[in-house]
Amino acid sequence: VKVTLYPGVTRRDLFHWAVCVPASCSVDDIQHSLSSTLKSVFKRHGLEAAVTVDPQYCHIADNKEIPPTIGYISVRVVILLLLVVSGIATVYDYVMPYYRDQKFESALAEVSEKMLLAFSVRRNIHELTEKGVNPKLDVINGGKVISIAAILFGHRILYSHGLALYNHQFWEERLDSHFVDNALLNATHLVDVFFVCSGTLAYLGVHKALDKR
Repeated sequence: VKVTLYPGVTRRDLFHWAVCVPASCSVDDIQHSLSSTLKSVFKRHGLEAAVTVDPQYCHIADNKEIPPTIGYISVRVVILLLLVVSGIATVYDYVMPYYRDQKFESALAEVSEKMLLAFSVRRNIHELTEKGVNPKLDVINGGKVISIAAILFGHRILYSHGLALYNHQFWEERLDSHFVDNALLNATHLVDVFFVCSGTLAYLGVHKALDKR
């Protein structure tokens, strides 16, 4: 098995196993036992094996759960902050018309309000469902949304199928012989549709702005 250190390629020379042993066994006992057993098996096939037991994943029924990592906590904090900001922006969007009749005292206050309202659920839903100025362009916007949704789902499926447990040769043959899988997983035509729609809409917007000058 060829070893690659490129982070974009899933290593297929690693095996993750879970074993159930008595609670009296230490981490060193498990590693020594597995190493002596597996090395002899791999050696018969001309392979070398290195066994590593992570103490973090060794626990018994009475132990607490594995402590969360810094990355896990960071992601949870970011998601929580986004939810809080979104909630504040949505509430502010509802009550703003009733409590503010005067204009802004400074340009900074106006920009700050626009940035806050960008997280408003009410305003975003309204803008997503509102018809455009030119109804003829709605079909292009729809094509852009459908294509980017298919691209995102296809990439998510590709990530799952790239795991070491999947036979990559099987998926390559399936992509070559099944149209539906090719349309969702390969999806080069969907990427082209998305870029064409986005480029067309960007051009029309810039062209309209230049005509007003």
